[in-house]
Amino acid sequence: MDEQIRSNNDGLTLYFLCGRDSQKAANLARDDRVSLTIDHDTPQVMEITGLSMAAHAKAVLDPDEAARSYECCRRSIASRYISTALELNREL
Repeated sequence: MDEQIRSNNDGLTLYFLCGRDSQKAANLARDDRVSLTIDHDTPQVMEITGLSMAAHAKAVLDPDEAARSYECCRRSIASRYISTALELNREL
C-alpha cells in the first residue's frame, strides 16, 4: 500500500513516527520490509527525479536513541511549519 509519510533523518538513519498501537506499527511488526522514495513534487511527470530504495524498519527501543529520534522529528516538523508560516506571511 502506498502511503506518504513524512520522515526525518539523522545522518543516514531515517526516522518516522507512528503510534505503538497503530495499523502501521502492526504491519511493520509482521513484515519489516519498507520501500521509500525521496523526491519533490513537479507538475510534469517526465521531470520527476529522485531516489528509490528498499530497507528494513525496526522499532527504536533504546531510550537515548528514542530521545534523539523524537528531537530530530520535532525539529523537522517545527521547521516545516515555520517555513510555511513565513511563506504565507510574505504573500500577505
